[in-house]
Amino acid sequence: MAARIERMLGGTAGPQLNNALASLQPGDDPHVRMQLLLDVAQGEQPEEALQRFDEALRIAQQVELVGIAMKARLRRAHALSRTGRTHDAAQAMHELVDEMAQVQPGDMYYAEAWWIAAQVFEANGDSDHRLLALARGAQWVRRIALPNVPEEFRDSFLHRNPVNRELLAAADRASR
Repeated sequence: MAARIERMLGGTAGPQLNNALASLQPGDDPHVRMQLLLDVAQGEQPEEALQRFDEALRIAQQVELVGIAMKARLRRAHALSRTGRTHDAAQAMHELVDEMAQVQPGDMYYAEAWWIAAQVFEANGDSDHRLLALARGAQWVRRIALPNVPEEFRDSFLHRNPVNRELLAAADRASR
């Protein structure tokens, strides 16, 4: 948790996460291992991150945690896109978007999943699917999440939360 907080505050958290991952022993809680793999991968270069995402995905499939598997697959597609393998990333994202109606990613903000999808489609030059991802993400933020945010926190929710801010701004620009 300390590493996640450090990352949210702009720090790297890499050493803490790597130490935590190295301290795990065979037979330790697979959920903890998966989450650490996913957290460590976020701070790595895309090629290195792919290996961590693949390992987290294998574990998630073994223990049948479809939400965590979805998160690993989303992050993996994003990393693939950042390595320049945009076609492969977009193909994977098409499958994920179809599945997101049934399965939400575990331990991931749902709007972030749509923001990642939009970025992957954009990198592949797929403007139609990018627009759909932006629209679905913005719709979820505004119609599902926002009504559940207390009035005094709504401005912060919309403008300080980096995912919401970037997703909504991109969706608004795209709709003009």
